[in-house]
Amino acid sequence: MDSTICRQQDLGAGFSYPSRQLGLARPIVQGKIPTSLLTSCKQIHDESRLIPFHKNTFAFVNWFWSGVYASRQFTRGLQTWQSEALRWSSVEVLGRDLWVGALSAGPGTGEDVVKGEWWDLCSMWRGVWGLRMAIKGSTTQRADGWSSVLSTLAASEEAPKDKSLLNTELGWVQDGLLCLKQLRWIEIEIEDVSVDRDRKLKFCQDLGKLMGEVKVVLVERVRVEVPEKEFKWFGGAPSDQV
Repeated sequence: MDSTICRQQDLGAGFSYPSRQLGLARPIVQGKIPTSLLTSCKQIHDESRLIPFHKNTFAFVNWFWSGVYASRQFTRGLQTWQSEALRWSSVEVLGRDLWVGALSAGPGTGEDVVKGEWWDLCSMWRGVWGLRMAIKGSTTQRADGWSSVLSTLAASEEAPKDKSLLNTELGWVQDGLLCLKQLRWIEIEIEDVSVDRDRKLKFCQDLGKLMGEVKVVLVERVRVEVPEKEFKWFGGAPSDQV
């Protein structure tokens, strides 16, 4: 499967240019979603209650907590019919969010393997069609080896030799992304300066092959230099006299 590369200037946490190019553009939602119409009457509520979940992009960023933690807490507060109706989501992920349970193999792993918040989140997002995932920070185990659980898993014979998160055999892919059965495309941004561009692209290509019909897009941010323009006063320049 051919992977797509997208270069974006700064589009926040919403979906970026690949979505628009593929005719799958989603709005960048900012602020509150007006839902007062749903309280008009029972018939309107029943007929339109799914619209906010079908038509809006729910974005979660790293702020006071990880975007994974915030999105998980939000989704757990929804009713089942609401969480199943989520179609478009965007989440910022810290590398350490994916390491919990990441070194375990995929299907067939015993029940005693530690599962993290990412796995729990994916199990609640089974109805998502489009996902934008931004991985922030280091993707190597050495930098994120903050748990004794990781050391134990890393020493096991079943652990993969590749100690980078950019490995489709890891649990965060096998037990996480592959749970999203309705997924149509995924945009992935990898903010790790220690990983070269070819490595990121290869991971997206491998992921595309693994996920079959799912469109996998690698998002790259670029710095755009804006030329300085001569400042012009409108209405006349201010007087130098006091």
